[in-house]
Amino acid sequence: MFVRAVSLFAVAAALAAPARAEAPAGEEAGGAAAVDLAASEAEDAQSAIVVTGQRPEYGARSTRSATRTDTPIRDVPQAMTVISESQIEDQALRSIADVLTYVPGATPGTGESNRDQITLRGNNTTADFFLDGLRDDAQYFRDLYNVDRIEVLRGPNAMIFGRGGGGGVVNRVTKRSGGEAYREFSLGTSSEGGARLTGDVDQPLGSGLGLRVNGIWEHGESFRRGVEIDRWGVNPTLGASLGATRIDLGYEFFHDRRTTDRGVPAFNDRPLEGADRLFFGDPEESFADVDVHIGSFAVEHRLAENLTLRNRTQYADYDKSYQNIYPADLDEATGIVSLSAYRDLARRRNLISQTDLVWQTGRPGGIRQTLLFGFELGRQETRSRRFNGFFQPSDSASFGVPASAPTIDADIIFRPVNTNAARTPANWNETEATIAAVYVQDQIRISDAFEILAGLRFDRFDLDAVNLNNGTRFGRTDAL
Repeated sequence: MFVRAVSLFAVAAALAAPARAEAPAGEEAGGAAAVDLAASEAEDAQSAIVVTGQRPEYGARSTRSATRTDTPIRDVPQAMTVISESQIEDQALRSIADVLTYVPGATPGTGESNRDQITLRGNNTTADFFLDGLRDDAQYFRDLYNVDRIEVLRGPNAMIFGRGGGGGVVNRVTKRSGGEAYREFSLGTSSEGGARLTGDVDQPLGSGLGLRVNGIWEHGESFRRGVEIDRWGVNPTLGASLGATRIDLGYEFFHDRRTTDRGVPAFNDRPLEGADRLFFGDPEESFADVDVHIGSFAVEHRLAENLTLRNRTQYADYDKSYQNIYPADLDEATGIVSLSAYRDLARRRNLISQTDLVWQTGRPGGIRQTLLFGFELGRQETRSRRFNGFFQPSDSASFGVPASAPTIDADIIFRPVNTNAARTPANWNETEATIAAVYVQDQIRISDAFEILAGLRFDRFDLDAVNLNNGTRFGRTDAL
């Protein structure tokens, strides 16, 4: 939308001024006045200020994520909300939780202060996250510094995304080189002493070749005592357009370290009043630390006018440590808060590849069809270990502090204790998952008002796990 403003004074003056006529002899003074007025009017007209603005459109009109083909969002049979980069910037959205504020049927959770955790149509999940259509199911807080848009799909989606996704999925679409020079830098500060710097540079390198680099550095503090965050990341992406072929090669490193703040205990079934600034536990010993490395390769080749072959492959390495000292219970009679502690270590590696062939058949018999043939291969390796905390010198698993002074400098030892077998197969385990899938889909557009989307997918999911405490192995295979 364009807006134009002009000088109202100049317009009014031009409308009110009478037509100038020849001054008769003896009226030189009046004629001079008329000339001065006309000159003033002309000067005002030339100095008129014109302001032109443009408001970017939020959302998107079409997407590939829901069907893996270019489909208008209004034709997607599930509910879909797209949060575009312009909306993210205008509303200063900084996290997945912020984004979901504008998505019906989606609710963010606290994730125990160490991960994105959401509820989509009543289904609670930490796993249904995707990056450019590929699974990104590690437990950490994602940043939006390199995001072009976020697509939130609600409803059945196993045809495209396979396992999981009971209530929906959240897909981040990252920026890539557009072939034109672009620079954008942003610096923000907060009243609590935090600062955030982001950069976005797109640089053409030659005919059909471009490099885009996105970066983030942030330090944040909180009104809650001892709570801080430090994170930074960089994401260079090289793009090449070679005739009928487009290639994108990218790498992202992202580091996030933050205080794990589990909040305040309850008193009379309500949050303890007057404790909103107090940290319950030891903020120095309560932190989540994650390093993320993601390498991606994408190629798209147009075999013919109506036939396209594409592949996207991603390798991701997630290394996370998480520990916290948190309020486990409050004795309402004595006002003593019982603190407990534990530490989790997790390392995950994902290798996923998807290949699609898209064929638009034209309009035989007046019916337009888009056929999708594809397969997906993946392997996921995870090693995790859990430690329980023991407060010294008593070597106790709990420690009591008054609710009025709950922040401590803990002397604590974390030890692996095999007491949580009911929660996980073992407190030190290793799992390997192998995924293979093949699918076919047909979009049949009978008329402008009627369309059929039909598909068939076969998945094979192999899972092997070993209890590293005693060598016991588990395993199962599902085919659907």
